[in-house]
Amino acid sequence: MHWNHGAQIAIREHWNRKIWTVRPVTVVADTPDVIALYMTPGTTYKHPRAIDGSPVPHFLPDEWVLVDTQWLGGGALYLSQPGQWFTAWRWKDAEKFLDAQRRGCIPVEQAAYVRCVGENIVQQLKARRLKLPEPWRHWRPPEQWESPPMPHDWHVLE
Repeated sequence: MHWNHGAQIAIREHWNRKIWTVRPVTVVADTPDVIALYMTPGTTYKHPRAIDGSPVPHFLPDEWVLVDTQWLGGGALYLSQPGQWFTAWRWKDAEKFLDAQRRGCIPVEQAAYVRCVGENIVQQLKARRLKLPEPWRHWRPPEQWESPPMPHDWHVLE
């Protein structure tokens, strides 16, 4: 599938065939080398909460609900090589990551891969080899871009 520049789509993250989060974004680029997506400040997205509506108590709980949440950070530019989408846990989440492994939520092989990717990124950062590639270093969204709406089928896994 290929998306055109300016198309409004949704990133759906899921776990065990259940949607974890949905973020409406705008396509900046979709080429054989890079997929670039942008989330506008103020975008309403779906964020997980515990069944009672409180913040999710630990990483990858067994059950959760999604609530509308407004993105309060700055614009978020997501860059990925096609076929290379993955989630990396920040080191501050190490205890939650281990808990998810103990509960069987993350297979041993996947955990080892994520840890390896994370350690590789840390090494690149320490060596000052990890830099935002051109032309993305100075990229800014067009002023006319508005927050994409939540798609009506946001709850559907394809």
